[in-house]
Amino acid sequence: MWSKKIHALAAEQLGEAGQEKLPAHAFPGGYPLYYMDGENCVLCPDCATKDRLDEFNTVTEWSINEEDDSLFCEECNKRIESAYGDDDEFTYEPDLEDLNETY
Repeated sequence: MWSKKIHALAAEQLGEAGQEKLPAHAFPGGYPLYYMDGENCVLCPDCATKDRLDEFNTVTEWSINEEDDSLFCEECNKRIESAYGDDDEFTYEPDLEDLNETY
């Protein structure tokens, strides 16, 4: 159920090795990739690979994360690195008091 664009990317990046994992970095260049599903949710390569078998949550797009330092996977909450952003300066840590605060 993958779109043709995803099939082409997987075939180009993985070659004939028979691997089933979507690439985390573009070739050439090594730019970090992220994926989007049919509901426009951002996915890391690992979650996108898991969702390839899910008929209701298919991966439809992929792109390079060029500068977004705060791009997170909406499934596992893993931060997706950026190619040109200030990844070294990113130190987001949620404040547990803020999470428990009632409004």
